[in-house]
Amino acid sequence: MSFVRPEVLERLKQYQEVAWGIAAVVLGVIGFLAGGFITFISIPLLLAGAAFVFLGLRRARFRILRAKAPISDGVVEMVEQEVTFFSSGIGGTIAMDQVVKIEIQTIDKGPNTQAMHWIFYQRDGQPVRIPSGAVGAEGLFDALVAFPGADYEKVIAASQSTQNSRFLIWQDEGYISRRMLH
Repeated sequence: MSFVRPEVLERLKQYQEVAWGIAAVVLGVIGFLAGGFITFISIPLLLAGAAFVFLGLRRARFRILRAKAPISDGVVEMVEQEVTFFSSGIGGTIAMDQVVKIEIQTIDKGPNTQAMHWIFYQRDGQPVRIPSGAVGAEGLFDALVAFPGADYEKVIAASQSTQNSRFLIWQDEGYISRRMLH
């Protein structure tokens, strides 16, 4: 029987390398302050401990992100006015100035990140589906700034939905009317 909650133990395991690095730094400082021959051993120990702390923090943050979004969901990368989605077998690139419609599709297993997909429709007609559980997908909410009149309330409603639904977040009315004329 453990007196520590399992989620606390899991978080401590994620920072295990950091703890070892801090221990090495402390031993290095103690050895350095002791002086004498031990100083030559303590300086490399101090540097190695600092490297363990730095790299351990980076790895721990990555592990936290992976725990929130399973690897099957993929990765979203945003660079300027372009969003790229990478996943096994599927993916795509979206140029924000080519988007004509944004929807969110939910399923009845919600509300959670695996129950929601962003769908970006482009001028060429190729929709790109991005699961909201993908790493970096939280930035899609911020990307809506590029679309005047985007309905943020519907995004919030979609994130709380427990039904099979589609939520229209934004649509380029000018593009739709031009398309109807031709």
